[in-house]
Amino acid sequence: MAKDERFWLNLSYVVAGALFFFIGYKAIITVGIQTGWLEKYDSWFPLAATIGGLAIGIAGVWIAAGDSTRTEYYLSTIAEVKKVNWPTGPDTWKMTKVVVIVCAIFGVILSIFDTVWAWVLKFIIA
Repeated sequence: MAKDERFWLNLSYVVAGALFFFIGYKAIITVGIQTGWLEKYDSWFPLAATIGGLAIGIAGVWIAAGDSTRTEYYLSTIAEVKKVNWPTGPDTWKMTKVVVIVCAIFGVILSIFDTVWAWVLKFIIA
């Protein structure tokens, strides 16, 4: 695979590791608050939470990047996404307008049907 694709894969591993670290750190701090350990062991608990978060981040990246078949899958996915012919900004804006207009039309149609059926049911039941 190309060097550029490997760069993006490694960058995604770094971002995933940072997310794993943040979530792990926050989870450990939350457990510390809930159990009272944060107040009881305030001298070393934040350091332990940081080390635990780092361990979770490194383990997550190690698990994600450790499998060679998974890495090849990611690299081939990046290569395929690069082949996609993405729409331009004006084309995206035109398609967005079409979707909004179609949704508005269907909203009006459903509102009319809902009102008519509510009137019919009220007439039948009452």
